[in-house]
Amino acid sequence: MQFQKGDIGFVMHHDNRISRAIAWFMGSKWSHTTLVIDVGERTYLSETSDYEVTIGWIERYILDPQVSMEVYRLPDLSDAEKLEIVSRALSQQERLYPYWQFISLGLRGLLKKVGIHIGNYMPWGYDCSEHVAYALVKTHYPELQKDPQDQDTEDFYQIVKNIPGISLVYSQN
Repeated sequence: MQFQKGDIGFVMHHDNRISRAIAWFMGSKWSHTTLVIDVGERTYLSETSDYEVTIGWIERYILDPQVSMEVYRLPDLSDAEKLEIVSRALSQQERLYPYWQFISLGLRGLLKKVGIHIGNYMPWGYDCSEHVAYALVKTHYPELQKDPQDQDTEDFYQIVKNIPGISLVYSQN
């Protein structure tokens, strides 16, 4: 599988209670979002870890039978846009992951289930979808030029998969 810089991944850890809870609150099949930032012997991702924005690798998801994953590629990204995406993602390295935002996520998710949408009212630090959306906000896609802190993983997934010409380049279910 050949991934490219700027590819967007959505992940679900089926054997992880926190992942299942996050997905349930958001009404999503996904609990995590990643961004491909480098491709070589390994494919490197910018993503949130347990405590901060960090760099991981895609193979740990692909090789895990308890993980579902989809990876999307935006059409017609210029080399300059790919560099900007990677630069913006790397500028967030070590930014704290806001675990206490689970309160905001939980309330937002419950209200969303009854048709009420509220933004993130605890906007300190980035969760995974905010981190990836921040890196992509300056691309030429108007769908991605939204406030990253006003989206959860399911919102972001719906935006990404509905971009005209988007390609699903990898799927593991």
